[in-house]
Amino acid sequence: MKPRIFHGIILSLMAGAALFYLKYTVEQKETQLTEMQAQYLEDQKALRVLKAEWAYLNSPPYLQELTRKYLTVRPLGYTQVASWVESASSTHLPLGPLTYASKYRLPAIREVAATASIPTPGRDDEP
Repeated sequence: MKPRIFHGIILSLMAGAALFYLKYTVEQKETQLTEMQAQYLEDQKALRVLKAEWAYLNSPPYLQELTRKYLTVRPLGYTQVASWVESASSTHLPLGPLTYASKYRLPAIREVAATASIPTPGRDDEP
């Protein structure tokens, strides 16, 4: 056999093997791509469900219901604010306007509050 024919046959066999290998690799990659696309769609659905659940769990009516059910939180009364200002001023912290309020305004607020009837929010026994 002539060397040219021998080299041509060898080159054709190598090209055929390379083409076979390339075709097999492309089929594997297409299968992986299809699986990844299916996984992506599943993840997108799960993400939509999680976003809807998050929106429900953070909705004000639901949070208000949970607060009523599990917490005993009530709005601050005037005495709580006054006692905080007094405790802060007794530690000699530089409070600026709060020091003035605790010295001059809060006693007057207490006198008015003691004589007035202030309804407490959240009570059901009021008319």
